[in-house]
Amino acid sequence: MGTREIWRPPITDYIKVNVDAAYSRTTGLATLGVVARNEDEEIRFSTVTKIEDMGSSMQVEIKVILFGLQKAKEMNVKKIQLKSDCLMTVKGVDT
Repeated sequence: MGTREIWRPPITDYIKVNVDAAYSRTTGLATLGVVARNEDEEIRFSTVTKIEDMGSSMQVEIKVILFGLQKAKEMNVKKIQLKSDCLMTVKGVDT
């Protein structure tokens, strides 16, 4: 069993957008999830979607980050802290 990470609130006036995805290499099906919370741990929005024909786990991780940022934009969120468990894609977005 892995180590459980404790959720930490975002900086004041920011919204923390947590993204995660599940992917089946066999079927190419992916499920994307997003939860956004403020510093008081109140959920500002959450959403989930399924997409087909994904070619790799990296493609799915990039897609879930874009999905989370797109939903934040739709909800008019301007100050975002993005959180993903895929360090390689987060570093790519951060640069």
